[in-house]
Amino acid sequence: LMNQFHDILPGSSIRRVYEDAARDYATIAELAGSVLHGALRQLEDRIDTSGFAQPVLVFNPSGHRRCEVTELPDGRPALVDVPPCGYAVIERDDPAHQETDSPVRVEKKAAGVVMENGLLRLCWDRKGHLVSCYDLEVGREVLASGQVGNQLRLHPDFPNAYDAWDVDVFYHEAVEVVDGLTETRVVTQEALRGEIRQVWKFGHSRLTQNIVLRAGSKRV
Repeated sequence: LMNQFHDILPGSSIRRVYEDAARDYATIAELAGSVLHGALRQLEDRIDTSGFAQPVLVFNPSGHRRCEVTELPDGRPALVDVPPCGYAVIERDDPAHQETDSPVRVEKKAAGVVMENGLLRLCWDRKGHLVSCYDLEVGREVLASGQVGNQLRLHPDFPNAYDAWDVDVFYHEAVEVVDGLTETRVVTQEALRGEIRQVWKFGHSRLTQNIVLRAGSKRV
């Protein structure tokens, strides 16, 4: 649990700490992955898929039912209903898993981009800021009046005492809003998934942001 330390998690350590943590996490992922994949292979051997031409197994490790969009091995999205701590077997090319009553819609306009899925309607302006996040299910605007979302900000970091660890109370008094949006492009426009890509430039840096909305989900 050393890498769950309270300075590693929020990003307030020095660079060398993160170099060490990255190596540790790579080792942990390899060890845990070998255990996980071995266990899944044992389960796969016990699951009857004889009734399927091209079966795909979908596992749900969480303790609650999940009906959501996942990604097939070939990259296509599929809507799957999986019981808690269980699995589902689906036919890879079954069109039923590509359909939904509330498809995702993405529209790029002169004023910005609109994306919705029957649960949320999201609107970005030409600066790339989220100017509306409307909850269609309960009928209300989520963003506070006069505020925007997806606004990237830069703050100078000159702490009083240490080169890390300190986040001084006055940091928010100086801020630069990143408004150097150079590209907005619709990457995916499918019934189960919509995705836009925004590219920002500031100073000598470049930031690429992919924003995804899936059918049946309020997660952005």
